[in-house]
Amino acid sequence: MAVHLGEPIEKESAVVATWPKILEARAILLDAPEPYNAERYSELVRETEKAPPYHLRPILRYLEDVELATGKSRDSIVVLDHGCGGGATLMYLAAIGYRQVYGVDVGGDIYEADLALRAITELTEPQLSIYDGLNLPFSADMFDFIFSQQVVEHVDDDYIEAFLDEEVRVLSESGIVYHQIPHRWTPWESHTKTWVIHYLPRQVRLRLYGLFGHDADYVDKLLFLRTPLYYTRQFRARYPFISNETLERLTLRPDVAYYDGNLKLRQFVSVSARLPIIRSVLSNLVMLDLTARKKPQNGSTDHAKLEGLPGD
Repeated sequence: MAVHLGEPIEKESAVVATWPKILEARAILLDAPEPYNAERYSELVRETEKAPPYHLRPILRYLEDVELATGKSRDSIVVLDHGCGGGATLMYLAAIGYRQVYGVDVGGDIYEADLALRAITELTEPQLSIYDGLNLPFSADMFDFIFSQQVVEHVDDDYIEAFLDEEVRVLSESGIVYHQIPHRWTPWESHTKTWVIHYLPRQVRLRLYGLFGHDADYVDKLLFLRTPLYYTRQFRARYPFISNETLERLTLRPDVAYYDGNLKLRQFVSVSARLPIIRSVLSNLVMLDLTARKKPQNGSTDHAKLEGLPGD
């Protein structure tokens, strides 16, 4: 039986378009990828466009940069989510007009998510796919924007260089790469929700993870925390223009309706990120935001913003 969000709602009793409500509409769309559900989902998303969910604001800002750099309209900008999971971010982007959106992952059941995404974009070919983790199934220079959200730390040492090399291959000359990367220097490890255990030698930390109720073997196979210096060097070896955007994200205030971390701590960090000296220290103790380009933004050779970016 088809599932719907309900009959059209009068404006005075309309549902407030929050991220949790968007996720509810997404769940309905996943269950029944019909045009009606796609439109109701898109309506909710479009209501948030002037004040989007905070965790998507960096992505939307870089997409605006891509529009300026390429001169393309939203529906012709080609986007890749490199480690897309269930495709929630791509669905949001599709709902506000970015139709050429694609995602890959190394596992998981993405068939329903692909059908839901195509219900929004009205495209007939698959937009989400499983790949081998080494070779992206796309042609060279295809993408104007490539991003990942807390994915790179799950790519093991045998795959990480191919992961980054393939992005260089498929990124267009005017494109942007953007990654959100948890790393080894952060005192708070968000996956296990523990403090400083990941600083310790492998055998010690695995034992402690077990004591805290985690499957230590699973964590060991899933989590590959590296230093910001490692990523700085990797990006510098591949791109002439890189930028540390961590502080830009830190100044954003999280949405209390769905932020699942330590809200008071996160709010403290948001305020502290605006203070001289402290901001430079903080930028190395929280999740890293890196962008990279093959060409400077808007023709400027001085675009790279390196505040807080570890040197060689």
